[in-house]
Formats: sequence, structure tokens, C-alpha cells
Amino acid sequence: NVLRMRGEELKKSALLARALVRTTLARYQTNCKIDPKSLKFRKNKYGKPEVNRQYADDWSLPPLHFNISHTSSLIACAVTVGSPIGIDVEEKQRRLKNDILAFARRYFSPHEVEMLAHIVDPELR
Repeated sequence: NVLRMRGEELKKSALLARALVRTTLARYQTNCKIDPKSLKFRKNKYGKPEVNRQYADDWSLPPLHFNISHTSSLIACAVTVGSPIGIDVEEKQRRLKNDILAFARRYFSPHEVEMLAHIVDPELR
């Protein structure tokens, strides 16, 4: 529950994120014809929230997928029709706890890792 979260800024950010999801989905899905508060949500098998279409009044509407991410200074919401989407935002000041090259080796191609390894300045890397 968002109200049990610590820190007023965290609560405020989470509430704003929920409001953004509801208003955005209401605009996409119903062209502003329903109250965003009336949207029902459930958790999928991965624990992520999704629109609960079981109680939808209009089954002709295409299924909307959404994802939301927020930091202390940014909220981002992505919406697609018919296919899942992911989004992630992070604080600009975030530092990797581990070596950046170890991170790159896990997610980047060998060519990209090699290019990254040639950048000497850690800030630029």
C-alpha cells in the first residue's frame, strides 16, 4: 500500500504515478468517456499491475498495456496497444556498485564492450 511507504516524497511520487496511469489509460482506452477512478486493476502472474478487463463494459476496445517507472524527480508512463512494454528511469547521479565493464559484459555485445573499455575517463564511460 502506497500510504505505508516511508517518506513523504516517496508517497507523493507513487500517488502521482498512479494518477498518471489512470488518466493516461482513460484517455487512450475510452477517449475520456469514463472516469479514470473507475478503472480496475489486477496483478499479472509476475506481480505487475494491469487493467482488469474482466469487468470492462466495452469488450471491443483493444487491450492496453502499460508500464510505469519513477524516481524522486521523474515519472514516466508508457502505453501500447496489444503488446507488453517495459520502461525504466533512473536518477542521473546513480552510480553502479560494481565495475561498469562487468555490467557491460553482461548486456552489451563484445564490440560494444571493447569500445567502452577504450574510454579512459570514468565519467565519460
